Amino acid sequence: MEGFLLLLDQARRACQEQGLTKLLVNATRLSHRPLMTADWFQWGSGLAVLWDRNIRLAMVARTDQIDPDRFGALVAQNRGLHYGLFTNEEEALGWLLEVCG
Repeated sequence: MEGFLLLLDQARRACQEQGLTKLLVNATRLSHRPLMTADWFQWGSGLAVLWDRNIRLAMVARTDQIDPDRFGALVAQNRGLHYGLFTNEEEALGWLLEVCG
């Protein structure tokens, strides 16, 4: 998870350098161990700490990569991050365009 957060940090910096306000990340090819509630908390809080609030983030993941309660996403959103979590790119892109115009 820490490695993925580092990759997202690099993506954030690239968005900032280019003046981008939207990012879609497809994480469906990533693999990881099963995550527990504490892991989801760490994911959401870690993402919220590093992410720029001016950049809308949509993430696509497989259903087996998503906590059924979406606890990590909730943690990030409760910390002010405008973050959408989806199982397909079409929905994620639609959300980005709907939110951002």
